[in-house]
This record gives sequence, C-alpha cells and structure tokens, in this order.
Amino acid sequence: MSKGEHLPLVFQEAKSDKEIEAIFYHNISAYFDSEEFDWTVPWLKGLKKSGWRLFGVHLEDEIIAAFFVVLEDGMLTSKQTPVKMNHQGQGVSHRIKHQIEIVAKESKVKSIINICAIDNFRMVALNESHGYKKTGNHPENKKTLVEWLKNI
Repeated sequence: MSKGEHLPLVFQEAKSDKEIEAIFYHNISAYFDSEEFDWTVPWLKGLKKSGWRLFGVHLEDEIIAAFFVVLEDGMLTSKQTPVKMNHQGQGVSHRIKHQIEIVAKESKVKSIINICAIDNFRMVALNESHGYKKTGNHPENKKTLVEWLKNI
C-alpha cells in the first residue's frame, strides 16, 4: 500500500454555489500569497462559469484541499491548492494527481497540463515524481507561473 492509500478521501465536484463556498472556506489563509489563486468566492464562481470544474478533497467531514480542471485544446489543464497543514505528508497530493489522471481518462484526453507557481518547489517535486515535464512559463503570467505536461 502506498502512502495515503489508507485515507478515505472523497473527491467531490462542486456543482452548487453552496459547494463552491464550502471549498472557499476550507482553508482561506493558505492562498493569500499565491499567484495561482485569487482566492475569493467570485473568482471561484467565475472559474466555474468559464468552464473549470472545481473539486473538493474531503476527508470525512473536512475539506482538506481542492483541485481545478478544464478541457482546453484536447488537453486537461489542472491546478490544485495546498493540502491543509495537518494533513500534509500523508500522500494526499499524490492521490490528487492520481484523481486528475482519472478525470483526464474519463474526458478521453491524452495529455494533462499542470499550472503552478514558478517557486512552488513542492509542486515541482510532485510533478516530476508523477512524470510531468516542464514545458515553460504560462502564457498568461510568464513571470510567476509555469506549465508542466504529462502524456497519459
């Protein structure tokens, strides 16, 4: 059994405003300094309206992280929030990466793009450990965001 497999995680897509707000409130302080996230309810609702799918990562009655995916140009683009501090080091981020691959396969795409902050060393290591290759800086914010590609 790999790290984190024992955790009873549930990946729930946010379909309603209430579910979007639950994702917003799960750990707001983690995202204040992130270039990846303008962590507000209107921003989250705007993401959903523009085609992004939002998922809460639930451990029992607690949302401990979130991830976002959108189909663009025959690929699945993804980004994810940090895992709550008290659940870090338990393999949750690896499980999220695996779930993103499941969503990609269900969407019948062959490639996943991950967007992360250029200085997010944990996400860099996570991407590398899951077979993603750095493709370059993100076109919308070349100074602070980078893209990673994985063919599945």
